[in-house]
Amino acid sequence: LLRRALDDAGFEKVRVLAVNSQGRNSVRLRLSPRVIFRSARAMVYGDLLMRLLLRTRPYELRPGDALERYNRWSAAYRQTIGGNRGSSFARFVRDTVNDFNSIPLSGIEKPRIGIVGEILVKYHSGANEHLIDFIEAGGGEAVLTDITSFLLYCLFDPVYRYRSLSGSFCSSVAGRAAIAAVEIMRNPVRSALKETRFGPVHDIYSMAEKASSVVSCANQAGEGWLLTAEMISLIESGIKKIICVQPFACLPNHITGKGVIKELRRRYSGASVLPLDYDPGTSSVNQMNRIKLLMS
Repeated sequence: LLRRALDDAGFEKVRVLAVNSQGRNSVRLRLSPRVIFRSARAMVYGDLLMRLLLRTRPYELRPGDALERYNRWSAAYRQTIGGNRGSSFARFVRDTVNDFNSIPLSGIEKPRIGIVGEILVKYHSGANEHLIDFIEAGGGEAVLTDITSFLLYCLFDPVYRYRSLSGSFCSSVAGRAAIAAVEIMRNPVRSALKETRFGPVHDIYSMAEKASSVVSCANQAGEGWLLTAEMISLIESGIKKIICVQPFACLPNHITGKGVIKELRRRYSGASVLPLDYDPGTSSVNQMNRIKLLMS
């Protein structure tokens, strides 16, 4: 979806687009508001499709139903990304949810496994050795949190820095404005998912409040306090088996991921968090056995 947005804006070849706030790019690439808007909306809709697919596929009576709808709605969105605005986008989201909700399900109860961790390993199937496929093949359901939450986490950081550290007022205002804009885009998704089996969309401010009872929101390196917030949100929604994935020796994840496991187990009875390091030298068999043990 992001590639389509860039293509529509006239970018024929994009090798690497590194987004950062430090201005360290050797070449500055200025994106127009139109491209930014389309990219953010593509991210929101991509999160929705991921949520619908993973919540439906393990339970479908006719194998392939969920993936077929996923591909169909993804193609439909790519064709209309430029014109879906306001009420038309809300209707588009609502129709997508209703279509997935109409898929016949088995009703069999399966273990739900939450996945949190470093953003690349968490979402890239090649980096996590097809973790979602492995969980589903083993009779479980994988639960991924929205990638938009990571964007909102990055936008919230200057808000906290101004409030509690030595951040600038202008950055704080810009962060709040950007969060509000993204949340407006998410409102149709939030309304469509209300009182469905697909679960709610979490607000970044409430997530920060939950995390702050365990770690300080000054933990802003890597995934920082968002790791703790996502684990708490999953546990409170009934998903007490969680895998925390990261590259080998990823220091922020080892501190704010592994470092809070003991406290979460103390607070939430029955919660189980499995930290998994991914490295070429790590035994895949050992990893698979640990995942199977968690699922059982």
